[in-house]
Amino acid sequence: MVGRGEIPPGVWAPEECVDTVKFFEQLKKRHFKITVKEEREI
Repeated sequence: MVGRGEIPPGVWAPEECVDTVKFFEQLKKRHFKITVKEEREI
């Protein structure tokens, strides 16, 4: 993503510069297993 210019040069927090949809699409293409766990307090 950096090489394609999708992430600007410099120092950024991930939430400022990474499109999460595109990021997870790239992870899926590389067969990463993603597990999401949500906890709630009532």
